[in-house]
Amino acid sequence: MPIHDIETVLKAEEQAVSMIRDAEADAEERIADGKEKASAYIAEEKKKAAEAAEEMVATAVRDARSAAAAVSEETGFRVERIEQAAVSGRKAAVELIIRAITGVEHDLSGRDA
Repeated sequence: MPIHDIETVLKAEEQAVSMIRDAEADAEERIADGKEKASAYIAEEKKKAAEAAEEMVATAVRDARSAAAAVSEETGFRVERIEQAAVSGRKAAVELIIRAITGVEHDLSGRDA
């Protein structure tokens, strides 16, 4: 093989290596950019979800207060007592409503008081 052909092959090889390195660098840059965009998208979606959850909680609180006021108006029980029972996480609010409607003490475990 003549020297001229060997030089051509070496130059082509050098160009190929250079192109591969450029492609790798470009791919790494695109991956980094994609990671940044994905992170930003995820952060934005988390923010939207948190805002939606806050709104749902606020709506639920408003609805619960409205319901407590309505129950209070119907039964004569203080709103604060109904809200406290509801917020405590116990079954007391439901038991209180049953008592108000039926006039009978009732334990939700199945036993009448």
